[in-house]
Amino acid sequence: PLIDQLEYSPDGTRLAAVGLGGAILVDVESGGTLAAIEPLGDGHDSQNVIAFAPDGSLLLVGGSDGDITAWDANTGMEMFVFGDHPDSINAIEFSHDGERVVSMTNEGEVIVWDLATRRTVFDAVASVASGAAAGWFTADDTTVVTVGYDGQLTTWDAATGASRMSLTVGAVHRVAHSRDGVRVAVGGFDGSGSLWDVSTGVKLFGIVAGDFVECVEFNPDETRVVFCADDGKAHVWNASSGEEVGSLSADSGDVFTAAFSPDGSTVFTAGSDFNAILWPAT
Repeated sequence: PLIDQLEYSPDGTRLAAVGLGGAILVDVESGGTLAAIEPLGDGHDSQNVIAFAPDGSLLLVGGSDGDITAWDANTGMEMFVFGDHPDSINAIEFSHDGERVVSMTNEGEVIVWDLATRRTVFDAVASVASGAAAGWFTADDTTVVTVGYDGQLTTWDAATGASRMSLTVGAVHRVAHSRDGVRVAVGGFDGSGSLWDVSTGVKLFGIVAGDFVECVEFNPDETRVVFCADDGKAHVWNASSGEEVGSLSADSGDVFTAAFSPDGSTVFTAGSDFNAILWPAT
């Protein structure tokens, strides 16, 4: 099946994948399947996004039906469902303390949830124009950062939803951020890539990664950024200098997603050829 996103658990023992074929949770050491989540509807609906809890105990799966399902990441058992968004979910992410979740939809709705009660903390960020591409918490969990497909990056008070700062980061298709939430890598529909400092609003560098950027990902020590392109390659760039230091070529087709192992030694890529490939990250 077509894979849209890959993600390792924090300890590297689990690998989750999601796409039109549903979602799957795999034990990395044995290769055994812990959970296989069937696709939604008749194939036009799908599970879209996944996120592991910081302690690795839960895997959240968000779909085009607007629901977020929580799975036990050790056993693969379904735990609970929440959200009931009115539109397809584009992205989900935990706070660093694991107590809250930020979710984003195709229509631009951004909601912060209390995971224990599954109730909203605030939904004042529901005005991100042209859809919300990504959202996350900064390291101290006091600020939420959102990026819209219209190129607007905005920071918000995580308790009240009050807007703090906004800047334009250009064409947006895929977004990744550093662990502290301060550096943001953006890949565009026009093949552009850029790295930004949220705290200062400064663009650190800009690159061209192809005609269309399918994914963006930092390696674990955040010295490299991968931009997956429609030329069948995952381009690896130095996160300080903006220089390309290597590339990984798929067998055929576009590269849709990439995921580094937590120790940074390997990277999985998956693309339009329906293959997931494991590479040494050297």
